[in-house]
Amino acid sequence: MPQLVANIIAHREYTSAAPATMMIYTDRVEFKNPNVPHYSRNTG
Repeated sequence: MPQLVANIIAHREYTSAAPATMMIYTDRVEFKNPNVPHYSRNTG
């Protein structure tokens, strides 16, 4: 678990004020990190 917490901090998107979150459920733990794309890919 400590490695997961370190990972979400290390890969945090610091250009956004949105928080990284950790949700603890009875059967799992979910980490959510906001993502702000730094580029757009033209697929058309």
